[in-house]
Amino acid sequence: MTRFPNIMIWLFLSWLGFACSGTKYLQPEEQLIRGNQVNLTYEEKIANKTNFEYELWTIAKPKKNGKFLFLLPRQRFYEKAKDTTRFFNGIYQKNAEPPAIYDSTVVQQSAAEMQLYLQEKGYYEAVVETTKDTSRNGKKVYIDYNVYPKKRYRVDTISFISRDTNIQQYLSQIAESTLLEEGNPVSLENYNAEVNRITKLLRNNGFSFFQRNYISSLRADSSDHKIRLQLEIFPPNNDKTHQQYRVGKIYVQPDFNPLDTIVSLKDSLIKGIHFVIDDQLTFLKPDLLLAKISLREGEFYQQSKEQQTINNLGALSSVKFVSMKQEIDPKHPNILNYRILLTRNKRYDFLANLEASYSTVSAQQTPTNLLGTAINLSLGTRRSPLKGGALLVSSIQGGIEFNIADIDFNIFTVDVRLQNQISIPRFVDYFKLWRTISRGNKRPDGLYRFLEEKVETRINGNINFLQLRNLYSYRLANGRFGYNIQFSENRDRLIINHVGIDYLSPDIATPFRAILDNNPFLRNSFGQQLFTGFLLRDLTYFYNRTNRSNETYAIRFGLEISGAEVGLTNNLYNRFSRQATSFRVGDTDFARYALFEIDARYRKDYTPTRSFAARFNLGVVSAYGSTTDVPYVKQFFIGGPNSIRAFRARQLGPGSYCSDEVFVCSDAAAPTRDNLTPFYQTGELKLEFNAEYRFSIGKMWSIEFEGATFIDVGNVWMLS
Repeated sequence: MTRFPNIMIWLFLSWLGFACSGTKYLQPEEQLIRGNQVNLTYEEKIANKTNFEYELWTIAKPKKNGKFLFLLPRQRFYEKAKDTTRFFNGIYQKNAEPPAIYDSTVVQQSAAEMQLYLQEKGYYEAVVETTKDTSRNGKKVYIDYNVYPKKRYRVDTISFISRDTNIQQYLSQIAESTLLEEGNPVSLENYNAEVNRITKLLRNNGFSFFQRNYISSLRADSSDHKIRLQLEIFPPNNDKTHQQYRVGKIYVQPDFNPLDTIVSLKDSLIKGIHFVIDDQLTFLKPDLLLAKISLREGEFYQQSKEQQTINNLGALSSVKFVSMKQEIDPKHPNILNYRILLTRNKRYDFLANLEASYSTVSAQQTPTNLLGTAINLSLGTRRSPLKGGALLVSSIQGGIEFNIADIDFNIFTVDVRLQNQISIPRFVDYFKLWRTISRGNKRPDGLYRFLEEKVETRINGNINFLQLRNLYSYRLANGRFGYNIQFSENRDRLIINHVGIDYLSPDIATPFRAILDNNPFLRNSFGQQLFTGFLLRDLTYFYNRTNRSNETYAIRFGLEISGAEVGLTNNLYNRFSRQATSFRVGDTDFARYALFEIDARYRKDYTPTRSFAARFNLGVVSAYGSTTDVPYVKQFFIGGPNSIRAFRARQLGPGSYCSDEVFVCSDAAAPTRDNLTPFYQTGELKLEFNAEYRFSIGKMWSIEFEGATFIDVGNVWMLS
């Protein structure tokens, strides 16, 4: 009984001797840095002060040594690792750090770099002083960087000048939208942003070879911390003006192969673009490529359209590489000809994943511990017999969960999914719906051109079989026709499905049937149903932005509607027939519901190791028309590892509610609040909020350990 305390005392004393010997290896004149501190004294408020201090602290060199297991100094491993005969030499080498030796020259260089950093931020009168605090034995020092930013210089006025009259004309047009406007800091960051803005503007107005080095440094005249700025655009070398270019001939070779030496191709002019093709071998239709090429002959050169063309063509699943070559026309020096080379992608992709899981659910009277395994096989093909560049991806997912508390190790859950998706890299107008909508637009061709460039058409067909032992099973088949619209790269995106049909066929086990008999709402939501949409089945919009303050905003907005067209037709039929008839297909009802969900997220990075994140989620689903209850598979639940983390999935809200209307709670033989969390209960209204502060704990064995302090708030309710 006393052996364990003795071992702990021995380990502590060993560590104490290891740590206290941390300076014996130092030379007599050497001192070990034990900390760098930035002390900020400012005359005016500094935005993002915490991040500002951290950035200054990162400049300080060298940093103090870290610790192994959060206790043992790593510089001690550095000395011990030199002895290759030691038994633990491998551990020492992997976790060793060279000792952070104090060097006054390095410290002063760090202070100078801090001062330069402050000047780049607009604090041109900033002062950085250093002080050293030495330990009693004279072997350890603490460095203080005393930073005095003083007042920040700001813009009073700015003027743009150029001896090139054509350039001056454009500068006059953009002067009002300058980033160096009155009151903004005169910082290197704002100057670079302004230079990039001017360069982008000119390159999008025909000046193909304009570079940022043609823009001068800021010329300034200051008084009372306000600066009058002047920015000049220099002419190119050996010329008085910058050349403005137009797009010339565009050549596209869809079957380019750099290994081919002899190629017999013909030049076909289609809608102003030259296609260098072999009719027998070309794997993409010219019409498809025309819709993806934003450049047009005769227009002023625009860098944005050039990049958009590369992105559009590169997004085609059948294309592996896109090469765009730009050449000045030998007969017309202000014309740029283009040669676009496309390399074919491989025809097949195969992926396989195997997963294992462990979960706990509360079914019937006792919690059930489940051990699961799942496999996912996916095959993608780009054979595209119609040369439309379509990608077909078929996948099958299968998973089973065992009840590990069961003596026979019986299967509790079986989940099998077969999914198919055809992605067509062009806009397929459904019943000419969008052409009709575009007629009301002032620029219908512009809207349609946008759809042809940005839209990918998707067709989905899926089958899902789920079985929960002694509870229920269902078969769910669905099909979708819709679009994936990418508004901007890696930012705004809209997924919209016009047509969607889902068929749900549940099968209720006898033990679960008794529960349904006592719960009319739950019983009605488990019926055989058909979900339909022919003009709008569902849509999802994604919004994502990151600003200069290291803040990220992300919003996901979802809307799903079922039975709207069927309900409208049903009402018209009843009005003319003067009968109260509800449309059905055999024993299957048409589900009529509307679902709305919004998920908003915020993240603020203070330092690379500290951040704050928050999430707000709201969901509402309601039945309408002749349907009285929302289908079970469309209701909300919360709880679990990705939701309210203190509760199991479906435990909150209706999930833990017990009343005589649902269960006979007064009967000792029946389920009660104490011995049952009915995991099959859900809700129609969901409200959830999560916030957490994330931080780094430390590093051990080259592994970064992170922690978080969080709060979760939320619940689900019935609308009634």
